[in-house]
Amino acid sequence: MRMPSSLAGRLSVMSAVSIGCAVLVAALIVLATLQRFTTGQIDQRLEAQAFAIAAVLRSDLSEPGRLGGFIAPPFDRPRSGWTWRVDGPSGPIASSTDQRPRGLDDPRPLDGPSPPRPPRDEAEPRNGPPPSDRALHTRQFAVTVDGRNLTITVTAPARAITDPLWDVASVLLPVLLGLGLVLVLATFGVVRLGLKPLGQLTLALSDVRAGRASSVPQDQPKELTPLAQELNRLLNENAQNLVRARQHVANLAHGLKTPLADLALTLRGAPAGSGTDALALVERMDRRIRHHLARARAAALDGPAAVATPVAPHVEGVLDVLGRIHADRGLSFSRDVPASMLVAVEAQDLDEMLGNLLDNACRYATGRVSICAGREGADILIRVEDDGPGLAPGEIPQALAPGGRLDEMTPGHGFGLPITRELAELYGGGLTIEAAGLSGLAVSLRLPGQAS
Repeated sequence: MRMPSSLAGRLSVMSAVSIGCAVLVAALIVLATLQRFTTGQIDQRLEAQAFAIAAVLRSDLSEPGRLGGFIAPPFDRPRSGWTWRVDGPSGPIASSTDQRPRGLDDPRPLDGPSPPRPPRDEAEPRNGPPPSDRALHTRQFAVTVDGRNLTITVTAPARAITDPLWDVASVLLPVLLGLGLVLVLATFGVVRLGLKPLGQLTLALSDVRAGRASSVPQDQPKELTPLAQELNRLLNENAQNLVRARQHVANLAHGLKTPLADLALTLRGAPAGSGTDALALVERMDRRIRHHLARARAAALDGPAAVATPVAPHVEGVLDVLGRIHADRGLSFSRDVPASMLVAVEAQDLDEMLGNLLDNACRYATGRVSICAGREGADILIRVEDDGPGLAPGEIPQALAPGGRLDEMTPGHGFGLPITRELAELYGGGLTIEAAGLSGLAVSLRLPGQAS
């Protein structure tokens, strides 16, 4: 038989087989013990009858007719299997089937041949067919009376032993089967209860992977505590490696992209035709660097555990900082971000993207900035609007180009929107710009959502 693949199935099958074997062995032991007890009771009854007959023969051999008094229930029922018989040297003397007992020297035979004579003073039980063709339980006793060897044979029907066994078995076997079934069901419950901590540990790991927890609970059963501790150590090491990888990528991005962007701005400001080739080369280098940095950052973000960052607290944090920076302008902020909304984005990346979008909105707004968030399928759409001058449709691509600035009077370097778009794309999202309902600009940031 092929064992189930699950631990619960294997333990349940092994327990069920063990319980079945135990119930079978218990039933056999009980029935064997009962048979021994019943046989002993019948043997005692037959021995008592034989000893009483022997006592009468020893007390008065001249009156064998006194043996007729022993033809009493159950030995008085013909062909019932309850019989006794006395055999002398010359043949049968008396039996429960003959109402005319005779002396030791009476030549008249009784019905049937004499049974074999056992050794002297030995009682031997044996089975044999009675006249009714039913099995008998037989005991024979050899006695000596006045120097003559006599044999007393006493029989009982075998059903006197088997019938009580069947009566008990008809009650005992269903009880044992019911007990075995209860034990099997109880074992199933115990197995499920015993393996429940493993299921809870699996759910805890799922929470870690989904970003709802940073570690698995260490409050585990004694056998699972070392496993939980090792898992937490592994998660902590991976988290530290992820932080270091992200930091290296950020340092590399800052060390390469910013000088290239400054060089590109310088070449664009050079006299016409003097820096065309160099500018093309710089832009080609910039594209390749962005490509490899994107791959490196994507690998760093693709850790074993996802993240779940709440949007609302980070929006409030960024607005609080920008509110103090632009306090002298009297800007009003409106927000509509559900508190339970989560995104699968690292907290520092979310802060950087929100900071870039809201900072741009504050720079160009005349009096009002709004931010709202909603779910669209599996994604979260964050929309930032301002009531500033906005952009013409042809100016949008330039606004998304690295270092592209449409207003040289406003402080900045032109990297906010491009960096935000790159970060969003690394997470599988995106960024779009369109006209706002406030007559200004609306920027929509799409990020992967996370189940709350």
